[in-house]
Amino acid sequence: QAAQARGRGGVAFCGQQTSAPAMALPMKTRSMKTVMKKPAAKAAKGTKAMKGTKAMKAMKVMKAMKVMKAMKAMKAMKSKIATGPRAMSLVYKGAREKTSGGLRAGDIVKNKYGMFVSKKASARGKNNAWAKATAEARKALGLTGFVALNKGPEGKALYEKAKAIMSA
Repeated sequence: QAAQARGRGGVAFCGQQTSAPAMALPMKTRSMKTVMKKPAAKAAKGTKAMKGTKAMKAMKVMKAMKVMKAMKAMKAMKSKIATGPRAMSLVYKGAREKTSGGLRAGDIVKNKYGMFVSKKASARGKNNAWAKATAEARKALGLTGFVALNKGPEGKALYEKAKAIMSA
């Protein structure tokens, strides 16, 4: 009999019946207290009194607007004064008029390292008595490359020789 019932769709898996419709669940009922409280609370609140509206003022008549002319886009002003690390280079090449220090193209020269420097500063460095004495001492001692002054045997010899040339 169980096999027949299964064959006709009587009992499905887990013991649920497929042919009978599912029963509707009863609706939840509110307690009498909550039902009665809501209208009472609304009545206690009362209604707000309407605010009086102010009378509208008459709008002023607008004057006709003047038609604006189309503005021309101004070109970015290129400064004549060069600033920053490339200032000397810009002035020397003619891209700017002068440096922030006031040097013009005629006052600038390229040094042996390829840097643009002031002519005056370059000449001042070359005419330095100590620089000349050291260069002469290096030639006399036959030194090439870097030699630290007054450090090590070569440096001490160079320093003494340069001092002797300076005082002479």
